[in-house]
Amino acid sequence: MLHVTTTLPIPAPDGEPVSPRVGDHVRVTGEVLAEVGREAAGLPPMWVAVPAGTNGKVLGWRDRAGEPRAIVELFGMQRRLVVFLSEPRITRVPQPPVVPRIRRGRPRQA
Repeated sequence: MLHVTTTLPIPAPDGEPVSPRVGDHVRVTGEVLAEVGREAAGLPPMWVAVPAGTNGKVLGWRDRAGEPRAIVELFGMQRRLVVFLSEPRITRVPQPPVVPRIRRGRPRQA
């Protein structure tokens, strides 16, 4: 049975969630063969080799047969790619700074 959560299923000794949490930016710690999220039910599983150092964002957690996996959207791919990775395969990294958008064209009038 597939169970998707928005919190980390493994609590820390003090009861607080262990990082990485949903929304955290993460980096893949080593090369890994990861299962790709399916776009529709009933499709066969697909796998992709994810190189070490790939950045992404944790979208959630799922638990299948007692094995928690992070649902991670990978950045820098040709298309949107969501994969399932075990916690030891990812590490939290600082969130990149937000760059303000520069408006082009006429200045706004007051």
